[in-house]
Amino acid sequence: MTSLKMKINKYAAIDIGSNAIRLLIMTVIEKEQPLFIKDTYIRLPVRLGEDAFLNGKISEENAQNLFDAIHSFKLALKVNKVSTYKAFATSAMRSAKNGAAILNWIKNDLDIKIEVITGQKEAEMIKLSGVKIPEGIRNEQRIFVDVGGGSTEINIENTRDVVSRSFNIGTIRLLNNSVKQETWDEMRNWIERHTTNITKPIIVGSGGNINKVLKILQVPRYMPIHFDRIWGFYDSIKNMSIIERMQAHRLKLDRADVIEPATRIFINVMTWSGAENIYIPKIGLSDGIIREIYAEAHNENNQDIS
Repeated sequence: MTSLKMKINKYAAIDIGSNAIRLLIMTVIEKEQPLFIKDTYIRLPVRLGEDAFLNGKISEENAQNLFDAIHSFKLALKVNKVSTYKAFATSAMRSAKNGAAILNWIKNDLDIKIEVITGQKEAEMIKLSGVKIPEGIRNEQRIFVDVGGGSTEINIENTRDVVSRSFNIGTIRLLNNSVKQETWDEMRNWIERHTTNITKPIIVGSGGNINKVLKILQVPRYMPIHFDRIWGFYDSIKNMSIIERMQAHRLKLDRADVIEPATRIFINVMTWSGAENIYIPKIGLSDGIIREIYAEAHNENNQDIS
């Protein structure tokens, strides 16, 4: 019998979003089919979007909060003996006039390089997050939707290819009333145009808010949720105060306010695409970053995740 020698590496992803900052560390066991095991996940509620979308720049207080968060992540990388990491910043940093200066400060003082990625790359990476599609829905055409604080990334699969788009519609922008009707119209027109010939699409939803909805509704991770249940949940919370949502669903403060606009975005996407069900595999940008690191380490091209 031939024994296979397996390599074990630790990879890390830092996701600097508009509503929070996340660190994901995974152990990757390298064999014929690599095994990705989640080691550490840290989420810090640093709301860069509240500054960037209202004032066009990150405040000194939040810049310091970001610096401190990245410093703590650097220590976590060292303690966990991470071999390779990548750090990406998304919508808030794309919008902030002083974003580049803040990231240079972090690079110079902490030696942590952070790349600001486009909405297009964000959308494409979320689709490459390692989601496992159950047999029952593999043949249905899928629409990948990731809702963040500053933007919503959408990948639509059709019979020929995949089209991707990022829209400046996010939970923090909606809370601050900074999303114009024409942006909603643009999203609706784009979705309807690219789903005209799609029958029975299913939404593959990602992001912290829809993951929380999955938990609240007590739906098994690999079971689709019908539109009526998502609408019923939204209808039950839309007129609740923040405190009432926290009490009813044991939500943290920084989740209780954004879960309503996030659910609203998913409902709109389902309505405009004609999707009756949403599947929530609990993946996100951080998972895509890890898989990009793995692919680059092995000189492989990213492959379809289905």
